[in-house]
Amino acid sequence: MKRKCLAFIIFLGIAQFLLVASAYAQSSTPTPVFDFQKAYQDFVFNFDKYRSNHDEYELARSQYLQSQTLAAQAKAQEATYNMLFARDEAVRSYLTMLRTRLGEAVGVSVDRRDFLFTKIATEVNWFTSHQSRLSSASSLEDQVSDSNEAKAQYDKATEVLIYDVLTEIALGKQYFLRQKQITIISDLESKLDQIRSDGQIDTGQIERWLLETKNLVIRSEGKEQDALKLQTENAKSKNRSSLFNQIQFRVNESIQYLKDANDFLLETIKTIRNS
Repeated sequence: MKRKCLAFIIFLGIAQFLLVASAYAQSSTPTPVFDFQKAYQDFVFNFDKYRSNHDEYELARSQYLQSQTLAAQAKAQEATYNMLFARDEAVRSYLTMLRTRLGEAVGVSVDRRDFLFTKIATEVNWFTSHQSRLSSASSLEDQVSDSNEAKAQYDKATEVLIYDVLTEIALGKQYFLRQKQITIISDLESKLDQIRSDGQIDTGQIERWLLETKNLVIRSEGKEQDALKLQTENAKSKNRSSLFNQIQFRVNESIQYLKDANDFLLETIKTIRNS
């Protein structure tokens, strides 16, 4: 069960990534709501509770293995129940946090968001049901079985979903930025047609900048496609954390192309304004 603690430490790292990522999706309403920030705080609280219960479980387990008394066994069973209950609660609160982050993310289609919302709800319901069954365990062996059941669910479904959602959030950001740039390029091309027809200035340099901008946008789209291809490997991957890092790297490359394109756009706009 030590692997569970490590898994949740990884969870916490992901949660911190989400907290940083939420900086570009702040709510504009002052009305108190259950948003990502609140969900993140709830997760941290539940994760800390799980870690505390896990430490107590380790101590009780060690004492039982040493003494093998009925009293120590009863204490170990109680500590195991508390740890498993807190672990399920931490998973549920993490999934809830993930849902709120997805809800605040930009560039994610309504259909894709709703699809992932449904999958998150399914996982939350699974761990809620599993949590409710923990009290029926009559022995440490039953509790080991309950723990293994949760681990199997996490490995085959929950972790896959987590990285699907994280990937969707990352892809959504660069898609949102790129669509804004495509709109600006279209507006500038219309303005350029007007300038060209009026014969106001030599548009050669501006046309070259716009062409370079569009090429950079195309390169950005290529990196997005690379990331999407990697995402298809998520379900069968044996190291989803490493795979997500590769996806994130492609997304960052895509965003860098967009930043470079933005430099050309700014120069183009400045030249047109000064003409």
